[in-house]
Amino acid sequence: MTYKFKVQSVINKKVETKESACFNLRSTKDYILQPQQRILVNAGVYIDLMEPDLVGHIYSKSGIAFKYDVAVLNSPGIIDADYKDEIKVLLIIHSKEEYIINPRDAVAQMGFVKIFKAVKKVIESDGCACREVTMTIIKDVERKSGFGSTGK
Repeated sequence: MTYKFKVQSVINKKVETKESACFNLRSTKDYILQPQQRILVNAGVYIDLMEPDLVGHIYSKSGIAFKYDVAVLNSPGIIDADYKDEIKVLLIIHSKEEYIINPRDAVAQMGFVKIFKAVKKVIESDGCACREVTMTIIKDVERKSGFGSTGK
């Protein structure tokens, strides 16, 4: 089965090797990450089209996590199929030294994973017969933004 997604980017979105599971997300501007600080880094990437049974996952880059103690705070970061704004990466530094991010620096990596929508099955009875009813527990709500926009 093939899945469709179309990524639009101002920054290079190619995978680093032909067997790479993810592509790098790169900063679009300069940042200085202070010790114990968390920041949102603009990645310059938008998802134009994604199948509803896919989700984008944002992961830490192992090299900067190992060398500089910089990681994706909410790993994996979740990009829903209906999110159309610029993708941003929530980074945190656990080091006691600052970390400088320059434009085009790889700050995270992103891949796509198949998901299964949640459903609830209930048995209804009218006194004479029972029947199984499947109800979705997914609300049909229009997306407004990211980072906490769908609730606490």
